[in-house]
Amino acid sequence: PYTTLFRSTSTPTPGANTWVQLGPVAIPGGQSVGNQALVRVTGRITAIQIHPDDSNTIYIGSARGGVWKSTDAGSTWRPKSDREHSLAIGALAIAPSDSKTVYAGTGEGNVNYLNLADPLNSVRDSYFGGGALVSRDSSETWTLTGQHEFTGAAFYRIAVHPANPATAWAATTAGLFRTTDAGTHWTRVDQGLPQISSTVIAATDVAIDPFTPATVWVAFYGDFVYRSTDAGDAAPVWTRLPFDNILGGTPNRIALAIAPSSPNIVYALAGISIKINPADGLNWPPITTAALFAISDPAATGFTTVKDLNLGSGGFDTYCLSVDVDPTTPANVYLSGLSLFKALVNLPWGSLTDIGQAIHADHHALAFDPQDPKTIYAGTDGGIYKSTDGGQTWIDWLNAGLCITQFESIDQHLFSDALILGGTQDNGTEQFRNSSVFYHSAGGDGGCVAIDPQNPRNMMHEFYAASPARSEFAGAFNSWNDVSYGLPSDDFLSLFYPPFALNPVHPEHIAFGADAVYLDSAQGTGGWPNSVKLPGLIPYTCYVSAILYVNDDVIFVGTTQGQLFRLAPKNGQWTPSPIHAAPLTPGWIWEIAILPGDPNTVFVAMAGYQAPHAWKASVSFDSAGNATAAWSALDGTPANHGLPNTPVNTLLIDPNAPKTIYIGTENGVFRTLDWTQAPAVAWELFSGGLPNTAVYDLKLFGPTRLLRAATHGRGLWERQQ
Repeated sequence: PYTTLFRSTSTPTPGANTWVQLGPVAIPGGQSVGNQALVRVTGRITAIQIHPDDSNTIYIGSARGGVWKSTDAGSTWRPKSDREHSLAIGALAIAPSDSKTVYAGTGEGNVNYLNLADPLNSVRDSYFGGGALVSRDSSETWTLTGQHEFTGAAFYRIAVHPANPATAWAATTAGLFRTTDAGTHWTRVDQGLPQISSTVIAATDVAIDPFTPATVWVAFYGDFVYRSTDAGDAAPVWTRLPFDNILGGTPNRIALAIAPSSPNIVYALAGISIKINPADGLNWPPITTAALFAISDPAATGFTTVKDLNLGSGGFDTYCLSVDVDPTTPANVYLSGLSLFKALVNLPWGSLTDIGQAIHADHHALAFDPQDPKTIYAGTDGGIYKSTDGGQTWIDWLNAGLCITQFESIDQHLFSDALILGGTQDNGTEQFRNSSVFYHSAGGDGGCVAIDPQNPRNMMHEFYAASPARSEFAGAFNSWNDVSYGLPSDDFLSLFYPPFALNPVHPEHIAFGADAVYLDSAQGTGGWPNSVKLPGLIPYTCYVSAILYVNDDVIFVGTTQGQLFRLAPKNGQWTPSPIHAAPLTPGWIWEIAILPGDPNTVFVAMAGYQAPHAWKASVSFDSAGNATAAWSALDGTPANHGLPNTPVNTLLIDPNAPKTIYIGTENGVFRTLDWTQAPAVAWELFSGGLPNTAVYDLKLFGPTRLLRAATHGRGLWERQQ
């Protein structure tokens, strides 16, 4: 079900129109955990690796922005995998015995999207992958390996044998794997280990004893830790090592760390979920906590509790969880969660200090300078941060030059091509103001955005869930006013980033999508007095996912299960008419568009696999005025340059050439010059110069014919039409 696209983007053609990066190469003024400081931010870092012999050489893996490399200690960065199969990086590893050998696991193993009661709210931000990338020349070239084993999987960790660069272990959502030939073959290690199931979700970490590499440790989400002392054998024997106390709950994600200077000391950091009511069957919302466990005796049969901890709330026991040990001092332990914590572990316990308050939240990775263990690098949802004193103070300038921001949506000034407003994952709402250094307009998360087409000083955005805010001062920082009163206060009654839309004719009218369609005639300041219930909207199951406010007479609404409704005023109320019908297949509707000037010709962009992704409907009416629709798929066929089997996130019809459609997919932009040829529509890859990443939104600035693409991991791009 998670088949991904095996087609890379095209390379730029000299003299041809190609995509140009707008940025951001820096976002100053972003938020820190404790709001103690404004820091530079960029995007989510999932992995950090430092060259073992050259501290100036740093590799990072990013959520949907690929592998980046610096050879001057972070002063400058270069993307190293823009043309590879997947830019969703979950794990990175440099072979200790051959620093030219680098492994990168595609598919991001931050499992906030797995086995939760409300998976709809997070699946769009964590991506599955299509294999493991292996480089033998320090990331200059890559070989894609393990397509069969890892397509549809995500990586948590890759651990490379300390003396043999061709032998590596991978902890993934598909289980534990091993290669002995640098990725040419990957074999799942099953015997004696739990099978991936509805309760045991993934192998979440793997660690190799640096002095005795036949000893390997692996952790499983929903289970415990396993150890083998003959891991080099064809069929290793594994011993299950449970925790002595899990607070009456269930282990979720588990992270591992072997103390490099004392490998008999092994730490396990476990997220733990405790049901409020064990009989409810949902396990949602759970009490979430974390606990640090340790083994210091090689003969021990289980882990001993070191300390019950609070590393954050709201699912941070699964989304961001890591444990790392000072290379020279086993008692200095760093714990990654919502913030970054430094523990002094004089067994059984010592002290815990929060050292992450001054930098961005949601920690996923930590690395030590191999020459100076007091110099550490932290990878968060906001980027990479460096400390030279063990976390007492931090510097943020390493984020300058990294263009890995994950946009959710964009809108642009109607009269000027020099202003774009965009919502981003956990880095707030940003503005392009004709500079690659973007303006930080608002903090928190950033989802749907809108600029009033008649008075562009009025702007709308949201943080997450039903949280719209409005600015009358062109989105100046601290100018946003909450306009959510009257909308659902329960976060689980809408998507994490719910859609909203302004009426282009009367932009003071706005429609907001959640468990219903909420309407306000004063851009949210009127308290949302009207709502339209739609059949089939169910919390945790089905939400409003797309809205197109056509004019005073028509609103189109799509859902996460492929339902499409046409709303029209009747007897003073907006009344929905369902217009989804065969052959339209169920799927997540991401965007709705109409043919310019014709609100009865409707287009839909849909997610999913193994079914068409671009659809067109002709709406008609019976004698009673009830709307119906005749649907046709626009994907075309493989034999005639049809669309690949990849989700479509956004769809744009060129108003100057209405037969032309641009679509943003999980792997770049495609274009057709004549959608009317359905079912034999021919599409061309339209990604020259664009990294091979997900495109979440497309906008065309008409006066200068600039096509803008908001990517989810490589920032904002444009192309002259």
